[in-house]
Amino acid sequence: PVFFITPIHPLRDGSIVALGSTYPFGHRSDVSVEHGALSESKDGGKTWSEPEIIVRNDDLLNPQGFTEECDFVELDDGRLLVIWRACAAGGYMRQLYLDRDSKGIWQASPAVINPAFPPSGYPCMWRADDGTIFYYGHLRIRYSCDDGLSWGELPLGISYYGQLTEISAGRMLAVTQKNIGDCSYPWKNDASMKQTTFDYQ
Repeated sequence: PVFFITPIHPLRDGSIVALGSTYPFGHRSDVSVEHGALSESKDGGKTWSEPEIIVRNDDLLNPQGFTEECDFVELDDGRLLVIWRACAAGGYMRQLYLDRDSKGIWQASPAVINPAFPPSGYPCMWRADDGTIFYYGHLRIRYSCDDGLSWGELPLGISYYGQLTEISAGRMLAVTQKNIGDCSYPWKNDASMKQTTFDYQ
């Protein structure tokens, strides 16, 4: 099936997980029928499982609008914390957890609308060595010290399709595009990149 992938990360057990979306008609005709899916490799990427739908656009009255754009981090207990971009009108990002059941099959918790995450581009996440989770969103960088139960914020400016990485203990690097948003190239304004480095405790 058609499978659009955004994040792909190795886990501590040696497997590799890719998340994205798939379409029941085999082509991208209507985002309201786009479903979130997962594929996994246990041999270093040589073979992959068939994409398994883990979240569905199943509310006909208020379509969630799940897209392929999401990101995840692995928690100490083996669960995956996922933030999923939703394109529903007025929709916020969805937050959910993935966990393996007794048969090793990934199961998703309910996808919660998180008002801390307004509509934005690709939801980049990073889990630092000390367990702090960072999320680079549209208006600010969010952070969680309790595995996503609550979120603080760092007012470091507007981002769109930004990326995060930890460059040393307690020090983060954030890079994003500016002045273009979700528009095609070339844009009417000069586009540029913004780099922000910050320390945290």
